[in-house]
Amino acid sequence: MSVNGVTSSTYLNYAKRIGRVYLHSTFGTGMDEFMSSMDKSIFGKCPPKKHWYSNPYNGADWSNLGTKFKDGFRAIEQHEAALRKAHGGSWLKTFWHQVKTTPKTIWSEATKGYNASKAAGKMGLGGGIKGLGTGLMKRMPLIGGLIAVATQLPNVFSAFTSKEGGVATGLLETGKAVGKLGLETAGFMVGQALIPIPFVGGIIGSIAAGWLGEKVLGKSFTEKQAEANGESTAVPGWTPFIAQSETPQTGGADAGGYPKWTPIKPTMTDEQIYQAAQYLNRGVYTS
Repeated sequence: MSVNGVTSSTYLNYAKRIGRVYLHSTFGTGMDEFMSSMDKSIFGKCPPKKHWYSNPYNGADWSNLGTKFKDGFRAIEQHEAALRKAHGGSWLKTFWHQVKTTPKTIWSEATKGYNASKAAGKMGLGGGIKGLGTGLMKRMPLIGGLIAVATQLPNVFSAFTSKEGGVATGLLETGKAVGKLGLETAGFMVGQALIPIPFVGGIIGSIAAGWLGEKVLGKSFTEKQAEANGESTAVPGWTPFIAQSETPQTGGADAGGYPKWTPIKPTMTDEQIYQAAQYLNRGVYTS
């Protein structure tokens, strides 16, 4: 095989591996597999701690950190490969298996909770609701991933159909949406692995990656259009509560005599909220 042939084959293989890791981390338990591997390799030999805040870095092993990261991503690949083998050999079949079994999984958990509650002599409704929550958590990676993708669809659709957009613009926005979601997911995983404070490490990593993604990939099509039209990109209705006093304020005030406030845009995106929820419920999901 020619050098070019070998190079093309190698690049294609890497592309497949990256795509599978991306999809399993977004719609499956890839995030959990990575963080479990990193937690074991870095903090596995730490002495037992009563609380997570009891010097969490005491005894941490930071040697060969690059190898530890590789092992974490291999853990994602191995679990994804096992799922593909169990569900027909392709990612689409694995994904479809999750989708079609989601209603059954949620209903099964709700029924188990109801029956267990009745057997204990309690109201079955409470147990059923608890079981329903358990069922939802088992499919949270899939549900959360779909929600994260859905939040990007209006921007992509607008880029394709708007008179200022078109096919090329739509394809560009699709790529940017995929890239931003991937960066935020990776940022959450790495941040949580390096900062072993529940929830906090992941959010820091995700926000940092989201900031980097916006700097590298730029703002979305709808954000650019809003700015071009002089519109605010803040979330509608997200305005701080202003307590009115009996004495009107002066200077820099609106017509009513009260200080002018600029709506604040939340620092967490829908993807980051989804990633946080996925981390908090890690270990609950089953395939």
